[in-house]
Amino acid sequence: MPTNVLDIGNRLKGFITAKKHHLERLRNTHPSDRGITSLNLIREFPLYRANMDGSYRLKAQIVSQSIKNTIPFLSQLCDGLGLPLMDVIPIEAFANDEISRAASLSLRDCFNRHGSDKSSLHDYHWLYGAILRHPEAISSILEIGLGTNNPNLPSTMGVNGKPGASLRSWKDYCRQAAIYGGDVDRKILFQEERIATYFVDQTDHASLASLATKLPERLDLIIDDGLHAVDANVQTLSFALQRLKPLGWVVIEDIAIASQPLWQLVAALLPSTFQSSFIIAKNGCLFAVQYQP
Repeated sequence: MPTNVLDIGNRLKGFITAKKHHLERLRNTHPSDRGITSLNLIREFPLYRANMDGSYRLKAQIVSQSIKNTIPFLSQLCDGLGLPLMDVIPIEAFANDEISRAASLSLRDCFNRHGSDKSSLHDYHWLYGAILRHPEAISSILEIGLGTNNPNLPSTMGVNGKPGASLRSWKDYCRQAAIYGGDVDRKILFQEERIATYFVDQTDHASLASLATKLPERLDLIIDDGLHAVDANVQTLSFALQRLKPLGWVVIEDIAIASQPLWQLVAALLPSTFQSSFIIAKNGCLFAVQYQP
């Protein structure tokens, strides 16, 4: 038999053996460890379950379709009813005068100095500079999400993250303000001059209510940079809107652009005293609300 045919045969045997070993490893690996999950859509999402007969496969397809379409269709309903549409704004548009632009650049320096990624990764300084254009008038800021560097927790900054970096930036920039922070990672909580941090679980109403007892009754700025999950965002928004000073702001950071229909619906639900904007930034979007009584 020609040598090249022998080589091909040996390679084929080696390939088959390697495949057998790979399949054996997959059989011995838990599904969740190889990116596979077993999820009963009908049981897990009863809100979207269709009241119909048929196979599980058919009903699961309907549930999946309903999950994808319900929020966009509700957003279209709001539009069709003539409810106010929120503005969709590029973030640079907020620095539309000399004072706001100068404040934004100064705040960018604070973020970079303390190791926050709000400017370097996202360009959020253009919004916050406009909001805090008169820093001497700001008395209180709350940010939920300190930047955990525990790789085993959701929304981690990674091992090189700097917990508290943005809190120290607010403190540095707003020299008269008390700065408050909250996080689900108890190990990164800290206290220092003009900064106090507390445990909070954004998905737990009671935990947010407990945090409220440690804060001023009203705040100038409340930021959600925590779990980055929609349910946590909405829960935090509900908590925050009740605690704003007149002309104060709530900002929800790091929103996926695909979720814009959901935030259009949220904006339509808010009273007219809250002016909402969906802001397009670098590497993420924001939902910002100003209280205008």
